Amino acid sequence: MKKIYKTSTKIGLTILCSLCAVVMLMSLFGTVAMAEFGVYNDNGQASVSERLYKRAGEGYALWAVANYHGGDLGTDFDIDFEGTGFKYGIVEGDENAKKEYVAQNFTGDLPKDYHTATFYVSQRPTYFLSNRVVEGNSYWEGETISAQDINVFGIGYDIIDDKTYIWDGEQFYPVTSENAYPVDEGYYDDSNDASINSSFEHLWKNQASAQATEVTTSEHEYNVEERDEVTHVVEDEETPTEEETTEGVTYDYLPTEEITTLPGTSDAKLLYLNHHGFHSMADMGWNKVLFIGSWENCGGIEAANVADLSEIHDELCKLDTPEVQLRTPTVARAEINNTDNVKYTVYYFTEGQPDSKGGYFHGNMFTQAAAVAKVIPVAMVACPFGIIIFFGLAIWLLFLLFCGAGHRYGQDGIHATKLDRVPMDLAFVIAWFIEMGLFYMIEAASYSTRFANGAVGQTGWMLLIISIITFIGGVVGLVWLMTVAVNVKLGHWWQNTLIYKLLHVIKAWWGRVRLDVLAIRKSVRWDIRIWILFAVFVFLELFGLAALSARGELLFVWFLEKVLFGVALFFFLKHYAKIKNATLQMAEGNMNVAIDTDKMPLDLAEQGEALNKISSGMTTAVTERIKSERMKTELITNVSHDIKTPLTSIINYVDLLEKEQIDNEKAKEYLDVLDRQSNRLKKLIEDLIEASKAATGNINFQMEAVNARMILNQSIGEFAERLEKGQITLVSNVPEEDIYVWADNRYLWRVFDNLMNN
Repeated sequence: MKKIYKTSTKIGLTILCSLCAVVMLMSLFGTVAMAEFGVYNDNGQASVSERLYKRAGEGYALWAVANYHGGDLGTDFDIDFEGTGFKYGIVEGDENAKKEYVAQNFTGDLPKDYHTATFYVSQRPTYFLSNRVVEGNSYWEGETISAQDINVFGIGYDIIDDKTYIWDGEQFYPVTSENAYPVDEGYYDDSNDASINSSFEHLWKNQASAQATEVTTSEHEYNVEERDEVTHVVEDEETPTEEETTEGVTYDYLPTEEITTLPGTSDAKLLYLNHHGFHSMADMGWNKVLFIGSWENCGGIEAANVADLSEIHDELCKLDTPEVQLRTPTVARAEINNTDNVKYTVYYFTEGQPDSKGGYFHGNMFTQAAAVAKVIPVAMVACPFGIIIFFGLAIWLLFLLFCGAGHRYGQDGIHATKLDRVPMDLAFVIAWFIEMGLFYMIEAASYSTRFANGAVGQTGWMLLIISIITFIGGVVGLVWLMTVAVNVKLGHWWQNTLIYKLLHVIKAWWGRVRLDVLAIRKSVRWDIRIWILFAVFVFLELFGLAALSARGELLFVWFLEKVLFGVALFFFLKHYAKIKNATLQMAEGNMNVAIDTDKMPLDLAEQGEALNKISSGMTTAVTERIKSERMKTELITNVSHDIKTPLTSIINYVDLLEKEQIDNEKAKEYLDVLDRQSNRLKKLIEDLIEASKAATGNINFQMEAVNARMILNQSIGEFAERLEKGQITLVSNVPEEDIYVWADNRYLWRVFDNLMNN
């Protein structure tokens, strides 16, 4: 198994797996192609042979039409029917047309086993021609229709089909549904209403004038006064003059009995012209305003100028005229079949035995069809088995590659290469773009080889190129799968993605934002009120923009401005919270606070720098003061120590003198004074040292539960003799029960001693 860890083995497995994938795909392609040709149906092989023969014949037939009719052949090589046995005759029209050949390459009558192929082309069609039966031949008929303007002599509406029609003086044309439909009355109001309605009213006056002129001979007895009452169109006006009738041209009257207001209503509704192209609304009835979309103009048309075509609904259903779209009130645009379009029917058959030399790659299309038909019995069995066998081999080789992914021969553990360290999603995108590029290369190769200059074996070259590109695509896919396998084995496939890293960055950013929000909430007590005011102003501005019917571009700019303002407000509060928090700490005595003024707005940065200077100055002052106090304490301690040394000598010598036998009473009195004063001086020095220690905090206390009543009574007892000599009466109120305090026994005694001594 460890042999698959070798690099050479992995490369070999990759190549073999890619080759198996290529063969499997080719087998799949062949199976699908044969299935489409009906190979696997009953009598499939015989049916495919007939279809291939027909495909070759229709391919040659299209060549014959292209040579006769002309157009863009899509290739710069021609074909010679000599030796192919292909005989044809071209007739203009379908199979029912009289067989008057416009081009042919045979004499005499058609045999009984002839075939036909029909092609419909314009003046300049485009052909996609090949001399390979597998590729086949096709064509684009060209521009078979063209736009044509139609004069509008009148307009009408069929309520049954909800359809609007125009009249060009000879026939009706339906108007596209996107161009005409009812809407609510008053839905649209435009300054063009009067001018456009006047145009259609003018058309109807022309109709009325023409009908009145022929009233004596018309089979419809037409009463102009009765028409005026119903339509409100000709309101006691005279027959239009030549100028009013558009240079004297009169129009045929629409073939309806009368022009009415919209049925079921007493008020004249509107037929509207508009270029906005609204979609049809539900519940379209005569109780709605009729709305017609025009390409260039918009405006309302009174119903008195719209004919009710419901009575000729059946005739309208039989119309074969194309749909039109109104361009102006009097001009519509229709798509009309070009007059130079022609349909060709090719009658073809094979005469004699076609030249079978050259096989598939060098023979004619009939020979190619026969060669393909011979291969089909083998291919119809080999291709499905090829799919199964090579798919299984590819899966097995892929499994071996996965097992060896990340391993190195002779080394333990999983080892990631530089390629494996590329983020997995980025590697997927790169592989996807490479695969798409190869796919388009396959498409380009297929197109270029198909329409090469008649190169023989173009199908073989195309398959070879496609196989090579597919092989490269398989290698790229396998390399990507190997990187996936290595990352899965290392257990960090998710961590090794750009998405994970982006989420990690977003999480860290959100954590900082959360801390900033907490800092703002802690320091700025009125931040909620600020955001409430911000939201109120945003709502008021949005309400104002909506009331002014602001355009979408303005709303987008407003929304972007509010987002930026909200972000700026957040950062302002964030930096302000830093300054306020530092100020509060300084107020509590913490002079070691430093404000980071980086990225702060100018004014806040200046204030932050000022606070930093205040903090620095106060810290310096406090430091100097502490230094001074320390120096004073050290001076007292050092001086006291220096004084204590000679004082100790004095006390010792006084003690020695007292031990001597001195008979002079005066000298003894002097020694008592020296002893008393030296001891007092010693005690004062010791108190001074203790006081300096207490001031600097260098004194150590042995804290314990001390009976304060007992210590106080001892102090009073020791000073009783001195109090009596000084004729001082001590008044005390010492409780009888013990009182315990948490203190240092030694220093508490000194407190009481100093008090009594004072």
